[in-house]
Amino acid sequence: MAADHQDTTQDTLSTDVLVVGAGPAGLMLACELRLGGAEVLVLDQRPGPT
Repeated sequence: MAADHQDTTQDTLSTDVLVVGAGPAGLMLACELRLGGAEVLVLDQRPGPT
């Protein structure tokens, strides 16, 4: 019998700031931080505009 092989590799993501929510305040904050040179990641529950 072969031993079970588990994939232990993990993808990593490097960012300075994580903004949760792509509403007006979140997007404005992300834009201002980006203009200041920060690496920004915006996460939102919805895949696109409603």
